[in-house]
Amino acid sequence: MDLPGYGYAKVSQKIRSQWQPMINLYLSGRKNLLGLILLIDIRRDPEKEEFDLVEWLEGHELPYLLILTKSDKLSKTQQQKRLTAICALMNMETGSAILFSSKTKLGRETVLQEIMNLLDWNNE
Repeated sequence: MDLPGYGYAKVSQKIRSQWQPMINLYLSGRKNLLGLILLIDIRRDPEKEEFDLVEWLEGHELPYLLILTKSDKLSKTQQQKRLTAICALMNMETGSAILFSSKTKLGRETVLQEIMNLLDWNNE
């Protein structure tokens, strides 16, 4: 399920409040859902909806990958600073999030490997 703009959409609070029950129903009702990939633009901090989603995922013991997109927009030093800051905000270890760029393919192999690991783990 792709949720473009989730956590960052420029829509009214009323519309945003309607998304949460729909997302909860979808996630809790998908028996074949093995995990979730949460994409966050590295240039911004996670918002309440993303914190709530992670809390829900952890409460339901559903694995997820945190991928920091648009990493090519920052220098390597800035990438590491933002990675550290976002992981701290999300109460995660720094190595838990993946720096990613569709432009430079940074992180592509890591993401693919993590997906394969998840599939292998669920087939055991």
